[in-house]
Amino acid sequence: MTGDRFLLSSTMGTVAAGLICVLLQVGCASPAGRKAIPGRETCAVLDSLYRSSGFEKVIIMAGRATFDVEQYRVRGQFNLLAQANGDMGFEFSSGSLLGGQREDISISIVEGVIRVLDRERMKFYEREEVDVMLQDALDLDISAQEIVAIVLGALPPCNNLKNKKIHTSNSGEVVFSGRLADRQVRVVFDPEERRLRSLHWPVYFSTGEVDRLEASYLWAPSGSENQGLEEIVLLIEDRRWRIKLAAN
Repeated sequence: MTGDRFLLSSTMGTVAAGLICVLLQVGCASPAGRKAIPGRETCAVLDSLYRSSGFEKVIIMAGRATFDVEQYRVRGQFNLLAQANGDMGFEFSSGSLLGGQREDISISIVEGVIRVLDRERMKFYEREEVDVMLQDALDLDISAQEIVAIVLGALPPCNNLKNKKIHTSNSGEVVFSGRLADRQVRVVFDPEERRLRSLHWPVYFSTGEVDRLEASYLWAPSGSENQGLEEIVLLIEDRRWRIKLAAN
């Protein structure tokens, strides 16, 4: 790998591609109850759970980001703004350390169009170009926009899933589960306010491999001055790719 392709893999593949692949679907109704709810009723319950998942409000986060993708670790500052209509903006920058490469990346979705700007290398990707970049850099065979939507609280395509059910765990969590192309899907809401706590979603590679995206969310305690999102941790399990966004 030489020239621009090397830069793409070692930098965009580290930050923008790493963020998208594990950034980017996944209620005011009563809880599901301990008896599992099967079939079409499950999708209606899931829809109402997402209406009070925490992501029905504007999400604003600023703080420290850590990317561990392939052999690279990159740390820096981030700003995230995500709206309930699916629009989002993400800024990440890292200063050079011990001769390391500075990063300055923007990712946005506006009216259904995803764009990635690498200011350091003056490279711009839009729409399907983002998916091609992910395939070239990380062998990911995914829709970048779909993954971003999943991670940022968009309702998953419930009708496309099989073996759907919702139940309440012994600890009070509301758990949705199903299967997508014979792969497990799982979404968990916390016991009290039904905010989104974690999700598991299959991730496909152009090599034919299938891995699993795990996203976990930490919310400020109920009654605190700031009740927003405090932390997102994203993990592609078998490959151990990890991104952590922690608010100041």
